Amino acid sequence: MTGLLAVMALAVSSARAENIYLNGTRVDGVGAYEFKDVDVKIDSEGNVWIDAPQYRVEARQTADTENPIPQHTYWLVTEDAASTGHELNVTINGMPVQVVRSGDQSVTLDIAGYLRKGVNTVVVQSVGHGDAQSGTLSVYVGRGTNTDGTVSMRSRDVVFSRKVGDPSGHSESFSFSVQ
Repeated sequence: MTGLLAVMALAVSSARAENIYLNGTRVDGVGAYEFKDVDVKIDSEGNVWIDAPQYRVEARQTADTENPIPQHTYWLVTEDAASTGHELNVTINGMPVQVVRSGDQSVTLDIAGYLRKGVNTVVVQSVGHGDAQSGTLSVYVGRGTNTDGTVSMRSRDVVFSRKVGDPSGHSESFSFSVQ
C-alpha cells in the first residue's frame, strides 16, 4: 500500500485510552496534534487507521526492556495560571511527548515509558508567534505518586514556565538520572 499507514490502537479502560500506536510505534501522551490532509478510518474493533503519506514516525529505543522504569513513578504535570497565547512542546530522550497550550485541560501523564535507567533529557520549547498575552503556563516533571488523580511530586527534576514577555522559540534542556 502506498504511503504511510498509521495505526492507533486504542485500548479503552474507564473511558480513557491506555496505549496509542502510530505506525506501530507507541506514542502515548501525544495529544493536541492536528494531522492535515489525511484519510482516517475506524475498523470494527475500534482501531483508528490514518493514511498520512506526508508524515514520518521514527521509533527510538528509550526504555530498558529488561529493567523497565516502574509505571506510576515519574510524572509530567502541567499548570495553567490564567495564560493565553502560550504553547509548549515537550520531548523526552528525543521523543515527542506532549504539546501544552493555554486553555487546555491540565495534563497528568505517567512518563515511565519514555524514561530509561541512567541519564534522561527533557526539552521544553516555547512555540508561538509572540502572541502570549497573559498568565503563566508551566510544565513539571518528577518522581511522585498518584492518588485518585492527584499527583504528589517528591522531586521536581524539570520546572519550566513561560510568562508574557518570554521569547518565542526559547527552549530549555533538563537532565536527570533515574536509578
